[in-house]
Amino acid sequence: MTLPSGRSLRNPQMFVIQVETLFQSKECTVFYRKTNLTIFLLILSVLSLAVAGCQAPAPAAEAPSIPAVSFTATETGFSGPDSTPAGWTRVELTNQGEDQHQAQLFRFLEGKTMNDLAAALQGELTGVPEWLASAGGPTGVMPGASASTMVNLEAGDYVVIDVIPGPDGIPHAAKGLIKPFSVTAASGATAQAPDADLTVELVDYQFKISDQTVAPGDQTIKVVNTGTEPHELSLIELAPGASVQDFLAAMASDAPAGPPPGMPVGGIGAIATDSEAYFTANLEAGKHYGLLCFIPSSNADGAPHFMMGMVAELAVEG
Repeated sequence: MTLPSGRSLRNPQMFVIQVETLFQSKECTVFYRKTNLTIFLLILSVLSLAVAGCQAPAPAAEAPSIPAVSFTATETGFSGPDSTPAGWTRVELTNQGEDQHQAQLFRFLEGKTMNDLAAALQGELTGVPEWLASAGGPTGVMPGASASTMVNLEAGDYVVIDVIPGPDGIPHAAKGLIKPFSVTAASGATAQAPDADLTVELVDYQFKISDQTVAPGDQTIKVVNTGTEPHELSLIELAPGASVQDFLAAMASDAPAGPPPGMPVGGIGAIATDSEAYFTANLEAGKHYGLLCFIPSSNADGAPHFMMGMVAELAVEG
């Protein structure tokens, strides 16, 4: 036998016997047992890391659903809760009266209260007072119907009010449809804004619609006010062949007697500048809808915005 250095073993057989003896010794046995245990633990650690890497991550916590606050309107007043937590809220209105109603929300600013609002209503308003922040709410709700809007409510003192005039021309607020309401600070996670199928931008004085033709069925509409005044969106289902201008002509004081060629089917009450709100409308295939803003302008001696051009039409596929 030749060694790596080139030198030869004198007795190769004795070398083999010595090596066999070494591997059979107690010290060698303990060494190899320790080595095998170390290798086993290393392999187990690697397998554990591999299994951990294959496990699916823990699911993210779901955002809370949008809570609802419900009001009922009759000819003499509102019924409903006195408060709700801040955040995105679904404001619902059920009309159990005989006239069209709304649940317009306003937040008091500058320390104003219900007493200040009562005094202002005694005069002739030419627009929304600066100390009221328009916060939306369901509008254009016909007798026996229900509607809702989704609004992001800040903590503060509010009023729920119906300023739509009745058949006698007197606003329903003067007949008792006015209710104080408070929004308390949120105590936990709040809901996120809903996804929208259509976006309508409110500017001075027009509607900018992201798509003039929409699919039939339930459509969630996002309404954004980028104007300098409060604006609303009243949705009108137009009669076949009628236009939004036909509807307005029929509403004029000198129009012939008879129902107008269209009917309110919801929408969103006035919202403040740089704010947004959502509502869901069930749009019927093949029909046309009018969009109107009835808010009086503080820049035009109280003229409603629709008289300043804030009208539009929306067609439904089918």
